[in-house]
Amino acid sequence: MIWYLFGPGHRRQLDRIEAKLDGLIARGETQMTDIKDVKAIVAEIDSATNAVAAKLDAQAKRIEELIAAGGATPEQLAELATSLTTERDRLQTLGADPANPVPAVV
Repeated sequence: MIWYLFGPGHRRQLDRIEAKLDGLIARGETQMTDIKDVKAIVAEIDSATNAVAAKLDAQAKRIEELIAAGGATPEQLAELATSLTTERDRLQTLGADPANPVPAVV
């Protein structure tokens, strides 16, 4: 420490400044940890939404294939409806907010 270049009064001031800096550094490290936690959660959300998007993309591709083939059988339409209904229900549940409910799709 450079306090020896100054008088004893300056040492107390420098010690206070050092203590403040130590506190700021500790808070900064805590905030960095918090930021890393938030980034990890965002990455997990991104992964989860990508999985849903992939399922919906697969269903859209299946619909395009059926249209290109000239149509779909009742069984194929039922299979698609079941799959899409499952994803819709999952998304509606995810979006449900008791304070601001999402209206049911009819």
